[in-house]
Amino acid sequence: MMRRRKTTTPTRYRMELKMLPLAKLKPWKENPRQNASAVEAVRKSIQSFGFNVPIICDNKLRILAGHTRRKAAQRLGMKQVPVVMVAINNSLCEAFAVADNQTALIADWDMEHLTRILKRLQTSTKNLDALGFSPQQLEALLAPGKEFPWEQFKCENDMEVDKPYILLPVKLPREMAGKIKKAIKLFASRSGIRNRDNAILAGEVLIAALGGWAEP
Repeated sequence: MMRRRKTTTPTRYRMELKMLPLAKLKPWKENPRQNASAVEAVRKSIQSFGFNVPIICDNKLRILAGHTRRKAAQRLGMKQVPVVMVAINNSLCEAFAVADNQTALIADWDMEHLTRILKRLQTSTKNLDALGFSPQQLEALLAPGKEFPWEQFKCENDMEVDKPYILLPVKLPREMAGKIKKAIKLFASRSGIRNRDNAILAGEVLIAALGGWAEP
């Protein structure tokens, strides 16, 4: 009779969940993630649904993932928060912290399913503020069939038919304007896109970012 080999979890993957004083947690001083704009949305989420995603720390209570949740908890006046302590090799701590942030950006929404869920939640909860979407985003998602009146720009574009570019309107939340400008410049720099006309530069960045989605 063969004896089953006992399996163990590698040391670096062992974890432990504890309730710890918020004041004892140590933010990563070199955290490259800019999260100030997300804190209020996370605060609303925690207030509405509870603190259901623990902060992740190493064995010295340095935060590896959850800096935004920490700030949100501070705004809520919380004294203790759930923390998962991971026994991860010190050389991998920074790599894990970066990977945790970057991998969260990769997934996309299925807009049809998202809209259906939001409409269902709107009927049942009447309040979608805690979901993290701005009022403008919710308006667009809940009324996806509403077509933008492109015709208001038709006259100007018809007058410039001999030019290689046309104007397409884009509306942004006012508070996002500065960040979007910086993001366009950064994307252009990394992609080798150059143009002295900022409007044309923004258009070329949009084309590059959309990739094959604009193909017929």
